[in-house]
Amino acid sequence: MNVKILVTGCGGDIGTNIGRILKKFNLECYGVDISTLHGGKYIFTDCFQICKVSNNNYLQEIKELVFRLRIDLVIPTSEVEINFFQKNDIDFVKVLICNNKIYDISNDKYLTYLFLKSINVPYPDTHELDTTEKMNYPFILKKKNGCGNSGVYFIDNELIYKYHLNKIKNKNEYIIQEYLDGDEYTCCIFKTKNKYKHISFKRKLHGGTTKSGEVVNNDNIDNLLFKISNSIEIDGSINIQLRLVNGIPYIFEINPRFSSTIYFRYLFNFNDLIWSINNSLNIDIKTESFNINKIENYTFCTHNEHFLIKN
Repeated sequence: MNVKILVTGCGGDIGTNIGRILKKFNLECYGVDISTLHGGKYIFTDCFQICKVSNNNYLQEIKELVFRLRIDLVIPTSEVEINFFQKNDIDFVKVLICNNKIYDISNDKYLTYLFLKSINVPYPDTHELDTTEKMNYPFILKKKNGCGNSGVYFIDNELIYKYHLNKIKNKNEYIIQEYLDGDEYTCCIFKTKNKYKHISFKRKLHGGTTKSGEVVNNDNIDNLLFKISNSIEIDGSINIQLRLVNGIPYIFEINPRFSSTIYFRYLFNFNDLIWSINNSLNIDIKTESFNINKIENYTFCTHNEHFLIKN
């Protein structure tokens, strides 16, 4: 099948893993990045250096590559590029992004809190930083927008809190959030008009990304994910992060994009990347069937390459 795909942020972990999956399906994939010093050039058919998304020439550079390479689909992977494609009307190529409604809720962590509260699901207590609301220690101070550990601080006393407050210029860009002391899970929901699938990993983090984890099949988490999928329009793949406290799953973040566990999901036949491409281009790239019962309790880890270990 002669499908040509352009992946932005091809030097990052999500971009390179998307490239690895596309190559497994013999798809012609190209990458763009602001740097040339990355491993993507060993994965993609070809890689190109382009300007930052904040540069006025960004869209023109993407457009020139799309026409020159005859690209069918653009897959943005970084937060800033997803934000750009959500806000701009792109009429010269299909772009693989989630719908605007879920994006608007997910892109602002305070709006995420208000959404969770409105549908009556468990959530950590959350307040905007520029209010007079008080919260017991410990709690989390973090930016409303962003991903990974950037701009996220664990606050357990007044001295640390004041230290970070003095460094913040725009307090309206931050929230304070109840700290949940429990195991962390990352979950993927894939949904279209006629398909719904999900997978959950109990994970361990290193540098803001998942380095090891375990496939879980938990009824409380499964029911929560299904309720989320029915409470807001989703067209594609989204990532949900939660903590399990006394058996109750509390969602603290929703990300309307492919996550760093995308390659692990592929290894378990949860092919949300390929399903999303099929849905966007109205094609049928065949994938192996996904069955959670066959992989429950499998553990995984990564070090340069990915490994699977059965419990």
